[in-house]
Amino acid sequence: MLRSRSLFRSVQALSTPLVTPARCIHSTTPVLKKKGKAAAKATEEDAFDDGFADDDLFGGATSNQSKGESVLPKQLQEKAQKSATNAEANAAKRVALFEAEKTELLFRLAPDRDISRPKAKKTAIRSILRWADSPAQLWMVRDLIADMRKAKIGLHEDTAKEFLGRCISLHQPDIALHVLAERPRYRLDLDLNTARDLLHSIFIRATHATPLAHKKADEWKPFTASHHQDALFVAGLYPRFGLGEATEDPVASALLMSMFATNRTTSTSDMPQVEGLGSYGDVATELGRDLLKNTRSKQLVHLSTSASYSSKKDQPPFLHRHQVWLDSELRRADVKKLLTKLGFDTQSLSSLGVSSKTIGALSSDASPSS
Repeated sequence: MLRSRSLFRSVQALSTPLVTPARCIHSTTPVLKKKGKAAAKATEEDAFDDGFADDDLFGGATSNQSKGESVLPKQLQEKAQKSATNAEANAAKRVALFEAEKTELLFRLAPDRDISRPKAKKTAIRSILRWADSPAQLWMVRDLIADMRKAKIGLHEDTAKEFLGRCISLHQPDIALHVLAERPRYRLDLDLNTARDLLHSIFIRATHATPLAHKKADEWKPFTASHHQDALFVAGLYPRFGLGEATEDPVASALLMSMFATNRTTSTSDMPQVEGLGSYGDVATELGRDLLKNTRSKQLVHLSTSASYSSKKDQPPFLHRHQVWLDSELRRADVKKLLTKLGFDTQSLSSLGVSSKTIGALSSDASPSS
């Protein structure tokens, strides 16, 4: 009975016309009120649009856009001015801190026995050195080191490394050379990594026509008569500080050979000779011969390569820097010719710690005619 009734209803629905004259279900009183409000709103919008029919459609947007364009540079300018102000304030703050700590140290070092003074700390120089940002301040720190030594106050073991490193980072290797040349007075020691960094700092001076843009020309005076002679002075410091000969250090040898073999004498064009050693080319050849001799006799200050570490993250920061210097300078055209002429082979280059990529480049360029 129920089945027949549902079937009847289905048939009745199929026989019903698609369009019926019945009243729409949305014609109730609340719906009609809502439709009336919507129609009135649409009429108002049409009237609003008609009022601007003859005007430029984007007239208002253009004025807003130009206003935005005028504000943006002003915002950037204000930001730049704020950054410059902050930089000036930071620089002034660093100067004030430098002077305050310097004054405190001088007070503690003053030989006035009538006043009870606290003893200067071993870390005093390191504290002052944090705020040193100019050559003049580095010279002051040098004098303070001498005062500390005169007062027989020991220095922290990292003082030498940090002072020399600060001279290098501020592109003032001549100050470092002055201190190292007078070791009895300052008693600062030189380690291998700092010696390489110092030599590279001089190398940059000798091989660039102009100093860095933010440095004044008068701040680039060499320690000796020329930057090339400064480099030889650093090479002479190696045995004085127990580092062996400079030609036993592959990195130092690569930098020195590149300086003299390429003959880039921008700062020493009127000095083509090195007193007692001959021309720059002669110096480069002698350096190469000593390096090859030390390589074959295995008397080298070995440079650890990436193979010594499980990953690059484990490598010390200076290792990658020194490896780049070694490879890049040996791959220079004039240095490659010199190495080939002196008889450097794959085995000797590998013993120097040269990367396999550089060895491949040097081997591919080697020929009997060169």
